[in-house]
Amino acid sequence: MKKMKLLFASMLTAVCLSCTVSVSQDVSAFVDTEVVEDLVFSCESGYYNSSILLDISGEGVEKILYTLDGSDPVEGEASTKVYTGAFRVSNLKGKAAYLTTDDNSTEFVDGYAYTPSSSDLDRATIVRAVGIKADGSKTRISTKTYFVANDIAKKYDNCAVMSIVTDPDNLLDPDSGIYVLGNAFHNAGGGDDNIKLANFYQKGRDWERSSFMEFFDGSNTPVVQQGIGIRIHGGYSRRNQQKSLNIYFREDYEYGQKNLKGYELIPNATVLYDDDDSTYVNKTLKKFANVMLRNGGNDSDISKFQDIFIQNMVSDRDFATQGARPCMLYLNGEYWGLYNLTEKFSDKQIQNKYGVDNNNVIVYKADGKKFELDEGEDPDSAALNELMALGNLDMTKEENYKKFQELVDEESFIDYYATEIYINNNDWWSGCNADTSMNNIEIWRVADPALEVNEDGSVNPYADGKWRYMLFDTEWSMGIYGSKQASAEYDSIKYHALGIPDPNNSVDSGRTEANGSPLFTALFKNTEFRKKFAMTFLDIRNYNFNYDRCLVELRRLRDLYTPLMESHSDRWRNGNVNSGYNNMKSFVSARAPYVLSMLESNMSELKSSNRVNVMINSNVADKISVNSVNPEVSPAWFTGVYYKNYPITVKADEVEGYTFSNWKVEGGTATEASSLETEIKFTAGNAKITAVYKDENGAEPTIAPTPTPTPTPTPRPQWGGGGNWGGGGNWGGNWGATATPKPQKTAAPTVKPSQTPIPSLSVQPTVAPVPGDKNTNDGVISDDVIGKTYTVKNIVYTVTSANEVKVSAPAKKTLKTIVIPASVVIEGKTYNVTSIADNAFKNCKKLKKITIGENITSIGKNAFRKCTGLKNMIVSSKKIKSIGTSCFKGVNKKIKVTVPKTKYKAYKKLFVKKGLKKTVKFKKK
Repeated sequence: MKKMKLLFASMLTAVCLSCTVSVSQDVSAFVDTEVVEDLVFSCESGYYNSSILLDISGEGVEKILYTLDGSDPVEGEASTKVYTGAFRVSNLKGKAAYLTTDDNSTEFVDGYAYTPSSSDLDRATIVRAVGIKADGSKTRISTKTYFVANDIAKKYDNCAVMSIVTDPDNLLDPDSGIYVLGNAFHNAGGGDDNIKLANFYQKGRDWERSSFMEFFDGSNTPVVQQGIGIRIHGGYSRRNQQKSLNIYFREDYEYGQKNLKGYELIPNATVLYDDDDSTYVNKTLKKFANVMLRNGGNDSDISKFQDIFIQNMVSDRDFATQGARPCMLYLNGEYWGLYNLTEKFSDKQIQNKYGVDNNNVIVYKADGKKFELDEGEDPDSAALNELMALGNLDMTKEENYKKFQELVDEESFIDYYATEIYINNNDWWSGCNADTSMNNIEIWRVADPALEVNEDGSVNPYADGKWRYMLFDTEWSMGIYGSKQASAEYDSIKYHALGIPDPNNSVDSGRTEANGSPLFTALFKNTEFRKKFAMTFLDIRNYNFNYDRCLVELRRLRDLYTPLMESHSDRWRNGNVNSGYNNMKSFVSARAPYVLSMLESNMSELKSSNRVNVMINSNVADKISVNSVNPEVSPAWFTGVYYKNYPITVKADEVEGYTFSNWKVEGGTATEASSLETEIKFTAGNAKITAVYKDENGAEPTIAPTPTPTPTPTPRPQWGGGGNWGGGGNWGGNWGATATPKPQKTAAPTVKPSQTPIPSLSVQPTVAPVPGDKNTNDGVISDDVIGKTYTVKNIVYTVTSANEVKVSAPAKKTLKTIVIPASVVIEGKTYNVTSIADNAFKNCKKLKKITIGENITSIGKNAFRKCTGLKNMIVSSKKIKSIGTSCFKGVNKKIKVTVPKTKYKAYKKLFVKKGLKKTVKFKKK
């Protein structure tokens, strides 16, 4: 028999009969599961330059049955063939499809349907086979996907591709097929009144269907092969031809496993708390019980990334967000378009992210009229009723407000409401019409905190029994469809959260019931809560949805999705990335000034005359904590608007080689000017705050003039981010990881003695600056920059191509710590950092630690020669193919080198060959 690893761990080369093969890949990680495959295929799933001759065999098997249409092989069925010898697998494009037909298309949707011609539909060949033994027993069904003369890595710009195969009856059967309108709908007379009877509207385990998944992570060979269950996902978007799918990893299915483990399926999905280590972490999640292929929801026909954009911008807030990445789907071998592979909220996902027991979790979801129990047990809805009863209490009374704080994670509640209000989600709480009393809300809590106490008495902070919020389905917001109720200049505090009828909304005219949140309405009368809400809302305005910060992410997503949308648009005749991009950009620009007036309109204690234009920087530190955000203050300034009657809290980090001296404040006062953390009270309409550090000699490093600050995010290639950027035109930080929603000690930032000069108080940033951004070639740099050098965060880069740069040198030879990112942004365009030049860090004797980014493929000769102080090297890249002569000659003999686990042997051999001593300690990452 043949062993099939669910993630191929070494160089894979298919052995085929009479075929030209192109299926080699060096895979860098393992799925933690190994199974025995019952049948042996002479060619593995993947991409082949030309047709292949496929042979199938099996130990102890007397007969093999196979199909080519995705159906289960069943003897006697018309689609089932008896295997008599090797057969040829060819490109199917141009031949009749099984799913994509005019008859099927009209069953997929209630309304207009589009069916591409067979010559326009990209195809893969699906082979499913089962072996029958002498005693009549059968092997499990094996499934393979062959892309013949269809280079998916090249065609889809290295985007992930998923092949899902299921018996066509699971999709098309009029009684049980999950993808069609079905008999129940038609027998009731059809039409919009009966749409909820459609098969594709049905939910629950009864409507989950056995399938098989192969996942190609931007390459031409599968990295995951696993049996799965699929269901239709979503609300109104279930009517779309391209429907969203939930994917469940279960042992119930052929080659199924309880979870998908050991693989970074969604690279910006993160673990937020590790209960075993009792630590807040941001490591990538490598265990999934379920995920979803989301069509984009309300944004499915436009950009597809509005929900991803919003969630990425607030991934540091104290509620759950969903990591996601673009992914192409082939359904039964037929190209099904562009999706977002997305984390799915569930009790097991909560366990994987927060370290609590999934059997001790309660999850409720509001999807229309009321909360429904989604996970766990809540006898007589006691826990939910206790929460809902809070909305009937007088929250101006201290005892009632304390009861709210005991039952609900207040930070999570405020962060969540402030975000939904800021983006003006018209599909939230009161929904898009008067009939929807509560919508798209999901909350969770541990049922019994006593069960979460560890043997040593420690307790997971997320296991306190308080309700916490989960953000999802946010895209009917930010002015989508030109909707007034979702527009930038709409009072979403009044008309959404408080539920006051909008006299100008024809849908709501005349209605008397309030569809807002009773709990928020009650809390909004409490002075302490109002202050906390206002400060959080301002933090979100000033930092999370700062225009410049948003523009970096919007450009990244636009550039990522634009080439992917071409194939999708050919398939479905929809999609408009630029339209969505421009709409979101316009909303972010217009929303910032409007929300100040909105706050003041609903909170009498806030006056426009009390606004304060705040500017914050440091002469050394990279970042400063401001209330609930942690913006970068180097090399530019963090700017925002606050109010005189609401002091802010600032906190500086300890910086290696420097001592914190004091807070220098103009336009206000610091209650404890010499403390790392202090409160700033404002006395003027403009305030300037500087965290002042002194060096070892007691001198204050001067803030040297710097040209226009260059943004420096470090995104993972090809997928959605998240993370910590700066506000007020500042960037940098941790893309690709959802920020921890609880306080944690952060490492000392890189020393930055030269910063942007302090602007004069004549600068009055009443609202976040809005650059022109009118160029139709937005974010694109012409070829004349190739060969030019730019300094970004202590590293000098040289542009080597339209999309790549190399590391030429450090900005200063005296730097002690250097982090080479995966990519940098130069004049608005993102470049991958792919190489380190000859002599780049030669003779940098004070350099102690360096991190080599994940996109580095080559390191030049003498690059680290005579770096005698270099004691710590962390290599993130798994792509290094060449290292120049004497690269590491003369580095510190005690250097510790940390490399990716799967590259340990290869890199150890390569690095020693290029100058490292054989005695150097190598560590697996």
